[in-house]
Amino acid sequence: MTPRVAVRLTFALLFLTLPVPRAFGAADDVTTYATITGAGPFGLALDSNQNLFVAGTDGGGGKVWKVGPGGSPVTVFATGMTEPHGVVVDASGNVFVADWASPANFLPTRIWKITPAGVKTILVGAITSPYDMVIDNSGDLLVSEWGTQRVQRVTMAGVVSDYATAIGGASDEASALFYDSATGNLYMGSGASIRIIGPGGSPVSLFVNGGLGAVYGLDRGPNGEFYVARYSSRNLYVVTPGGSASLYAGSGSLNCADGPRLSAGLSSPNSARVHNGVLYIADGPCHKIRSINLPGVSAAAPSSWGRLKAIYR
Repeated sequence: MTPRVAVRLTFALLFLTLPVPRAFGAADDVTTYATITGAGPFGLALDSNQNLFVAGTDGGGGKVWKVGPGGSPVTVFATGMTEPHGVVVDASGNVFVADWASPANFLPTRIWKITPAGVKTILVGAITSPYDMVIDNSGDLLVSEWGTQRVQRVTMAGVVSDYATAIGGASDEASALFYDSATGNLYMGSGASIRIIGPGGSPVSLFVNGGLGAVYGLDRGPNGEFYVARYSSRNLYVVTPGGSASLYAGSGSLNCADGPRLSAGLSSPNSARVHNGVLYIADGPCHKIRSINLPGVSAAAPSSWGRLKAIYR
């Protein structure tokens, strides 16, 4: 064996010992992407490197976990929060967390900024029950306030102003958000409905008029469809671009069973995020992040043999 061949073979064997990102399940199957032991995951966001940031609580209070590509490793990224809900990541890798608390609890509500190195600071120290967040085309945060039927704009300097107010009726909590960067429209869960808020905060119109229960998570798929996490109904709905809603996943049973999407258990889906053709769901009581490989989009990781062949090209 020549020295050159020996070096290449050694490198190949070393490469094969490296962890391979887990392949996702078949299209339409609900699978367990990651387990966060003892924690109730709520908000989800992914960065450009396929890292998943999960906001939630465990016995030690509010935390953010970082889940590596493929579902591992799972590490604690930030601590010291009360009840974190929405989470979003900007282009520089900064993580923003909406630390929600009911006004009845008399607990501080804040928006935190966490750098890629894990340094945590308060961006906003007084905001009413921030639920979900998105980043708009100006680089500002748009924040839904659960109990006030409004959306606030928060600049990176921490300046807060009204973006849209008096959205829906008195009982229509402002919840999950999706921002369409192409049009500037903001889609927002509003009680059992979804509303569209035009660029700059108006006009406000109905996209789905009722029937959704509580919209805890909302994101758009690769074909313009929307996925809605329905916490209390233990399932997901899909909404066509025209606003027609129907059951997409979840048996409605209180269990954590993986399997075909209509028979799988989704205990209490809190958040829904679509990234590279995969739908991620935070399932709090199951202490899991669930995933569905959306039809028509391949998300399987390359095999070890395929990786080995690439070395010799």
